[in-house]
Amino acid sequence: MKFQVPQYIDIEDRIAFQLTAKQLGWLGMGGLILFVLWHYLTFSIFLIWGAIVALFSVAFAFYRPYGLPLTAFIGHGFVFLLSPKQMVWLRGASGRMADEGVKKPKKRNSEEEEAALKLKAKEKALKNLDRYAKILDINSK
Repeated sequence: MKFQVPQYIDIEDRIAFQLTAKQLGWLGMGGLILFVLWHYLTFSIFLIWGAIVALFSVAFAFYRPYGLPLTAFIGHGFVFLLSPKQMVWLRGASGRMADEGVKKPKKRNSEEEEAALKLKAKEKALKNLDRYAKILDINSK
């Protein structure tokens, strides 16, 4: 009888207390740092730094954003930030295919052109008012 064997298995072996070796390592490292902080700091300062170290230790042991370990996720973030970025665009492309779906920005007028356009709009409105006034005068006689 033939059986399908899964090819991409992402299950780590559990070593102790249902924890993997990486999880035990992160929690052990956090515990070691907490021990050193307890030994060298006063109690009030230890509480602050201990909470921060414990939070990071637990996050690195158990938190998996997008299915990745937190160390890999942070590593990918640093690689992205430090890698050169490349901008890609259609350069010199002409024709209908290149222009499809691309909105052209509106042409921005200078202040003088905008003032001239406003003046023309006002003159047009005044001409319309004069015409309406003449029509009303003719109809009222």
